[in-house]
Order: sequence, then structure tokens, then C-alpha cells
Amino acid sequence: MTDSSKFDYPDGVEEMTPEEKENWYAEWVKTDEGIAFTTKQQQIYAVVVGDDGAFRADDVPAGDYVLTLSINATMPHGQCRIGESLGTAVHYFTIPEMPSGRSDEPLDVGHVTLELRRFVNVGDTAPSLQATTLSGDAIKLSDFAGKYALLDFWATWCGPYLAEMPNLRKAQEQYKDDERLVIE
Repeated sequence: MTDSSKFDYPDGVEEMTPEEKENWYAEWVKTDEGIAFTTKQQQIYAVVVGDDGAFRADDVPAGDYVLTLSINATMPHGQCRIGESLGTAVHYFTIPEMPSGRSDEPLDVGHVTLELRRFVNVGDTAPSLQATTLSGDAIKLSDFAGKYALLDFWATWCGPYLAEMPNLRKAQEQYKDDERLVIE
């Protein structure tokens, strides 16, 4: 797929609200530049992977690209959908201009490392997590060893996540005297 990192954002995008960004994008994709960019983004090339891990894609024009690899679990009972992601890799590379516009010579795009996801199952020791609270304090999951800890991963810009906050506050208030549970 072509490299989406070459996307030209408008000046001041960092100060835009999510709604302003969405509105700007909705209008921009209707422009000639937006149509050209999104059409370019839709170019997907099939690859054939050999037993040695080398792959080949034919008739890919010169340009900047992003190679995205994903390995997914198979679904039980022959279900017809993609299973859970087991690992991914994202690799950026450039195909140079070719004098005749085409070459049968292999292009070495470098080593691509697929990173497998780490799964935590019920009963496993939780991974070492540390973060900064909204008030700027450092917090580590290990600080709560031996207790139940409610972890809620959310984003400040996501409406549904923000809408859930009153329920978390209710739970925190309801269980504030239970020393076995931590809701920070």
C-alpha cells in the first residue's frame, strides 16, 4: 500500500477538535487532491511468499510504500472471517524509478520483523505497566500488588469513552472502602 505518512495535514491541525478534523477531512476528500490521495491509498498489491520468507510482488510502480503484514488466528468450525491478530509488521520502503519503467531484478526492501502480540490470560501475572495520570502523577501497576485493580484504557478525544466516565466514578464511590479493589 502506498505510504500514508506523506499525507499533508492543514496548518493548525494540532489545535483542531476531533469534530473539526472530521469536518475538514470530509470536505478535503472531495477535492481533486483528496480524491487523488485516497485513490492512491487504495492500491494494494498481492504478494507471493516463499518458504524462505522472501516475497514477490509484480508490476509495482516507483514510489514510497508501506508494507503491512498481519498474521491472524484461524476461526473455529470453519467460520468465514478473520481471526484475532497474532502479530503485525509495518515496513516503509521506496521503489526507485527504473529506466525502462519495469525491471525483473529483485529489490531488497530490507529485513521485515513481525512482532507477535503478547497475550495475557486469566490467571497470568499482569505485565509491568506504568503510566502518568491525568493529574501528572506517575503510577505503576506493581504498586497495587495483591489487590484487584480495575484498568480502563480510554482516550480523551473519544466520546463513548468519555460517556463511560460517570459509571467509573460510581464504581469508585461504591467500592472506595473495599481495600481489596483499586480504582485509580
